[in-house]
Amino acid sequence: MNLIKRTIVPLLILGCAILSPAQVESGRMGSPVLPLEPADLIGCLPPAPIGWTVTSSFSTNNFTGGWLTSLAQRSFEQPPPKPMPGATTPPAEPVKMKIFLTDTGYKTDFTSVVTPSRKGAPRANAAFIKINEFPARMLQVDSTTVVLNILVKSRYLFEIRATNLKADQLKKYAESFDFRKLRTAKDSGEITLSNPVILSRVDELNPKNNRSYPLFYNTAQ
Repeated sequence: MNLIKRTIVPLLILGCAILSPAQVESGRMGSPVLPLEPADLIGCLPPAPIGWTVTSSFSTNNFTGGWLTSLAQRSFEQPPPKPMPGATTPPAEPVKMKIFLTDTGYKTDFTSVVTPSRKGAPRANAAFIKINEFPARMLQVDSTTVVLNILVKSRYLFEIRATNLKADQLKKYAESFDFRKLRTAKDSGEITLSNPVILSRVDELNPKNNRSYPLFYNTAQ
């Protein structure tokens, strides 16, 4: 019996060691899964707030570090209010937002982004909060720029970078997001890469920039 225990325990420890913290937190076991295709990931981005203008909206995937990463990005701008007749004050700066959504299929552990560091004092301009049930970090970069990171299912990382927008307004906007598509996206499927991999780009505002092409890679990397 002691021999069995001595054999099983190291195996259990080894099994846990090969899992990333993101995989342990999400309940997943084994290798990472392929990220969503750009055409699917861009559909998970939130729409512009009412009255705002979408200035860019695209998604692409890349082959880095021997694995695929999918990234979707959408930018918004709120036109500044028209100056009053005879006003002498300079016009207000436009309010802008950029939203980045990254999916590496659990290949990368994003947990540390939304978790206070265990070493040293926390940054005074960082607040760790919840957006719906998801862990998030609000970071006041400077007097005009605030960044909000949201981690969904330990797999998808939102980064929202806002200029000339108050932190509480950004938080309220983020709380209106519909996370259902990310919640229900399956974690199963192919977990090995083909060779070549197919890289693609989807541009909603400029479809002429849409493209896809095969990329052969060195299997030793």
